[in-house]
Amino acid sequence: MATDGNIPNWVEAKLLDLLERGGFLSGDRGPVTSSLKLLNSDGLCSSMFRAVVESGRVRYNLMVKTLLNWRFDYYADMFINESRMYQEVLPGLLGGHPEVHPFIPKCYGAMAEPGEGVILMEDLSLQGFTHAPRTMDLEHICFSLKALGRFHALSYAAKKTDMPKFLQEIVHRIHGALKDEYTQFFMGMIIRESSLHAIQLFSTRFPEEADKHSDAIKSLKQMIDDSLPKMLSSALAQSPLAVVCHGDFTRNNLMFRYGEDGKISDVKFVDFQMSRYSSPVVDISSVICINTSPELRAAHLPDMLSAYHGGVVQSLSESLDCPPESLEGEFGLEAFQQEYRRGVLHGFCVASFFTQAALEGPGCIPVLGSSDTRTAEDVLQFLRDKRLVYSEEVNRRLAVLVKEVLDSNYLEPLISYLQPPE
Repeated sequence: MATDGNIPNWVEAKLLDLLERGGFLSGDRGPVTSSLKLLNSDGLCSSMFRAVVESGRVRYNLMVKTLLNWRFDYYADMFINESRMYQEVLPGLLGGHPEVHPFIPKCYGAMAEPGEGVILMEDLSLQGFTHAPRTMDLEHICFSLKALGRFHALSYAAKKTDMPKFLQEIVHRIHGALKDEYTQFFMGMIIRESSLHAIQLFSTRFPEEADKHSDAIKSLKQMIDDSLPKMLSSALAQSPLAVVCHGDFTRNNLMFRYGEDGKISDVKFVDFQMSRYSSPVVDISSVICINTSPELRAAHLPDMLSAYHGGVVQSLSESLDCPPESLEGEFGLEAFQQEYRRGVLHGFCVASFFTQAALEGPGCIPVLGSSDTRTAEDVLQFLRDKRLVYSEEVNRRLAVLVKEVLDSNYLEPLISYLQPPE
């Protein structure tokens, strides 16, 4: 075996064990050889390796994800959640055959034992898949959202077929992330600080608009400052549109392949570590608010939502063997537009923090529990230091994002929804 010296020995053992368990190394295929190469050791949540395993005439090109540090529940929960998604939840949605869905990469095995977690995936880069530009154009965003609609339709079809079974065998098996109080406190503080900064940018850059929306800004700031979990609850699961969400549906977790004409032919979703049962707007608003420009949203937001709706209806009509028009009541475009209005502030809160990372790379994201982010004061100082080097484009996008929320018809009904009558 040829192995990068930075890779622990147990990684090879777990990799080969998972392939053996899955039947990929069984039979008279001859001796097994393998090689691993470290791709990154300082990922936010895991380390990635590229592996080649050969057994006779069979060759597997793999991406190997590991969690080398289990000291913090935040990272452990995400790794366990992704392992369960590949082992139990996605196969359940797909009737035990995850390879039949065109948007989910093949998983050769996963285990989440403390200290030695491993997930084995097909290496999509060798099949011509790559990431989109950091700011997605209309073709990329609509292709992605249509595929997302088809993915979410798996949940709708399962619920329509057998709701108790869906809840018991799929939803209840999702481990979830961001569960411990430590993580909830720090993530709440990070998003609160970032959201309030975005509002300040808006007030500075658009003073006349800020005066016009002064009451709405006051209400929004109070909600963010005092009741962030309550505000984010606007995107919690509600029937009938709740689905198994990807949970981190952004450009970084989408890989595209292109035809000879340069047009997109395929897309794959990766990194299911934040998956949960929730409103579809968790996925829809994240990719729209983080990965598209204000100009594209202003011109084509209806087209984006229509692309998503088209994916849902197309896939659901195929699964349920019914005409698309019969689905327009419960799953009509207007229903998803209303859902987007109800939960779009989820996208705003997430984008207020992740926009810089989306445009400039992940170096602006604090790694909880690292040497420079051990306390609340450390995290706040980290955020403020990074804010000093925000590019002009990052600041512009954050300010305009606040303007979009205030200029839309979203805020007033949302405040009424979140604030109970006195």
